[in-house]
Amino acid sequence: MKSISTSEKTEVKKATNPLMEEYEYEVLPDGTYAIIKPKDKYKTKYVIPEGVTVIKCCAFSDDNALLIEEVVLPSSISKIEGKAFKDTKKLSKINFPKNLKEIEQGRSKHRGSQK
Repeated sequence: MKSISTSEKTEVKKATNPLMEEYEYEVLPDGTYAIIKPKDKYKTKYVIPEGVTVIKCCAFSDDNALLIEEVVLPSSISKIEGKAFKDTKKLSKINFPKNLKEIEQGRSKHRGSQK
C-alpha cells in the first residue's frame, strides 16, 4: 500500500477549491487557507475567498503593490502577517472583518481610508 505524503494531500485539497485558483497558498492544519501571493499580479482589486484565515508576509507587496486600489477580506480572515501590503500606495479601500484578531507589525503604511 502506498503512503500519501503531506504534499500529495495538499495537492488533492487544492483541486477541491476552485475559489483558490487565483492564489498561491498553503493549506493550514485546521483546513483553512493562507494566501502566499496572487497569481495575477496586475489587478487593481482582489477579493480574498471565504476560508482564508491568514495573509502571509509580503503577499501583496510584489510587482503588483503599486497597482492595488482595493482589497476585500473575507469574514474568515483572522491574521495579516507583517508587510502583507507593503508599498500599496494606491490602496484606498480595505475592510477589516470582526474575526481579524492580529495584524503583525511591519505591515504596509498605505494611504487611504480603511472601511
